[in-house]
Amino acid sequence: MKTLPVRPRPAASLIILRRAPGGPEVLIGRRLSGARFMPDVYVFPGGRVSPSDSRAWPAESSTALGALARHLRAALRETFEETGLLIGEAMTGAIPDADEVAAAYAARQLRPALHRLAYVGRAITPTTSTMRFNTCFFLADARHAHGEIAGSGELIDLHWRKLAATSEIRMANVSRYMLARAAGLLDGTTQTAPVLYRWVGGAARIGAER
Repeated sequence: MKTLPVRPRPAASLIILRRAPGGPEVLIGRRLSGARFMPDVYVFPGGRVSPSDSRAWPAESSTALGALARHLRAALRETFEETGLLIGEAMTGAIPDADEVAAAYAARQLRPALHRLAYVGRAITPTTSTMRFNTCFFLADARHAHGEIAGSGELIDLHWRKLAATSEIRMANVSRYMLARAAGLLDGTTQTAPVLYRWVGGAARIGAER
């Protein structure tokens, strides 16, 4: 009997770029060697979409996020958990702290700036993998990042790295592709339409997101 591919789980990843002398930089870290998925590979902050991501934060910046709402929340939540950074905007008045992430924003008088994230594209893990994800990649300008880099320890060697230097580290091809697109979106040289990155017959196929 033919074994069916593992169903991909919804996930989100955030590419945070900052402008710097000598060229833009990206916040990137290496997954632990004991990780079940992509061990010892450099990745952007991110992870699985959880059921809680379907619930809006009391003070989030937009109520018109559409189908990507839970992925946007997952990207911000995972970024905070893995890096200690909050992507937000200043807010005055009382800010509800419904959960740990909302409390962290409230402590800094910030609201989650979901509308500041740009949709870069989506990637689906190959059907041959025993762990599969359907991941939405987003871009955030570091101007909207607050806090000090810390995080949970899930990512090591976590720091800002020149885009030109990422050729020296171990990254998945899909991550390199999404990083290049994100850099183009930041400087205005890339088309804004998001892409779908998937594998067909063992080869990568890139087309328009639908």
